[in-house]
Amino acid sequence: IAVFFPMVFVEGVAGQAFGDLGLAVVISLLVSVVVAVAFIPMLASRGRPRLLEVEGMKVWRFTAGVTLRRDLAAARRFLARRPALHFLPWLIFVLYLLVRLPLHFLVELAGALVRMEEPGYIGARNALLANRCNVIGVPVDEQGMDIAFGRDKLPTPRLIFLTPSRHYPLGQTMSSARRDAVLAFSKESGAWIIEDDYDCEYRYFGAAVPALQGADSYGRVLYVGTFSKTLLPSFRLGFVIVPEDFVGDFARARAVIDRHAPIMEQMALAEFIESGRFAAHNRRMRELYWSRQRVLREAVGDASDGRVRIPAQATGTNVVLRLARQEWEEAILEQALAAGVTVRPLSRYYKRPIGDPGILIGYGAYTASEIRPAAERLSGDLDLAYPVPVQDWD
Repeated sequence: IAVFFPMVFVEGVAGQAFGDLGLAVVISLLVSVVVAVAFIPMLASRGRPRLLEVEGMKVWRFTAGVTLRRDLAAARRFLARRPALHFLPWLIFVLYLLVRLPLHFLVELAGALVRMEEPGYIGARNALLANRCNVIGVPVDEQGMDIAFGRDKLPTPRLIFLTPSRHYPLGQTMSSARRDAVLAFSKESGAWIIEDDYDCEYRYFGAAVPALQGADSYGRVLYVGTFSKTLLPSFRLGFVIVPEDFVGDFARARAVIDRHAPIMEQMALAEFIESGRFAAHNRRMRELYWSRQRVLREAVGDASDGRVRIPAQATGTNVVLRLARQEWEEAILEQALAAGVTVRPLSRYYKRPIGDPGILIGYGAYTASEIRPAAERLSGDLDLAYPVPVQDWD
């Protein structure tokens, strides 16, 4: 791979550029040697697969998993033995494995009751609904999901889906009391928890919040993470850390589907993490996103002559403007579309037919020079948003 593909590619490009096949071959060989010298040491040190025995089954594991497990254990305070971490393309793949395969202690989730945050992540909800799960939305307040909601009226769920580090889309962090309540409920009811550690890397102020999985002494939490936010959406590599009793079942289920995630990406990721460049990259992006959030908050305040103020958000790359009436949400969406500004309706994140109105404004992908004009173009509609108390964390 390190020699052949660069040689073929460069030979074709050089052949067209110079019209000399001999020169093209020489150039392609030189490029291939350079690529191989840079790539093969990484292959030798980071990319060697290891064949492990997991409950009598041979499973290929790669050193990227060891690197990531060590890095996350320090950053997110969880514990996991080596075979418990599996790389996967994305979160929906985890739900597919759980729902579609008759794992011995989950039996089969198709048709089972699942509790999710309301509002909540559309992708996860749609994946569960598509597999005939009965999804129940649980209200979210400033402390996160209230697991006690409907305790005496709702049937016991088989699965609970949470984003405790940073709720999406509203942005709050689940309180320690609510975390303890969810873990206690899981132990008491036998429900499994999927912890989607969404946007945990982008915390701008306040104490770092450890993963829920790190406080799970009952082995009921499946911890899911992704690199779509920290690296690239097109970098389709995520991971799941499964409870120890789940390792054998998950390994067998994984072998049936695709055996392992892309190896080349794992090798590059392992190198990126071990070199320290991944941590440095995250620090730079936190500073950048925090500065863009401040620009957005200032721009909205200026565009509305101070009538609408956005409080500082401790995490994430989006803010929410609440609206008093549903038709106002539709009006702002129309005006934003006409003005070339991308916003999302909050109501669509609810499972119930009519959700609370509001708009989501993302700032992660836009520069300050793009954010300010966008706020100006929406200035006439911003008066529809609730004025909120301002928290100055500058």
